Amino acid sequence: MDPVTIENGKRSRFEDNGHYIGHDEPSVKFISSTPGSGNTMTYLTKIPVDPHQSPTPSGSVTNYGQLSVAPWFGLPMCDPKSYPQNACTPDSDTNTGLNAPTDAGSAFMELQLYPPGYTPFIDSESCSATKWCAALNIDSLECTPIRPGP
Repeated sequence: MDPVTIENGKRSRFEDNGHYIGHDEPSVKFISSTPGSGNTMTYLTKIPVDPHQSPTPSGSVTNYGQLSVAPWFGLPMCDPKSYPQNACTPDSDTNTGLNAPTDAGSAFMELQLYPPGYTPFIDSESCSATKWCAALNIDSLECTPIRPGP
């Protein structure tokens, strides 16, 4: 996602105090033509350990929450109750997601990890002052697709 603003009728990147503000969502993909090769995935990640010293205004000492709000893992998945509300074919590469009227419904799952120290969660990004927190959400679009008549 890259926030933009409209200035004089033209799109431009969003800036705050003269600096570009946006975020990058790098992707690590497993791509294989071997049938069934993506059925089981394991990810191993090491949660950072913050320094013992408090963060400094100069940035010479930082903690993870200052560098990144939430590392996360994402995975597209079939959801027949999501747009365009068509059935998914289990264990198949036929669920293309190319936005054709016959495509299977799709959703996106995210596992988000939040560093400690930035509370309360209602208006900040963490749920604990001392422990890492996790959130799992599945985003889908429920709507009534417009289907062409006979």
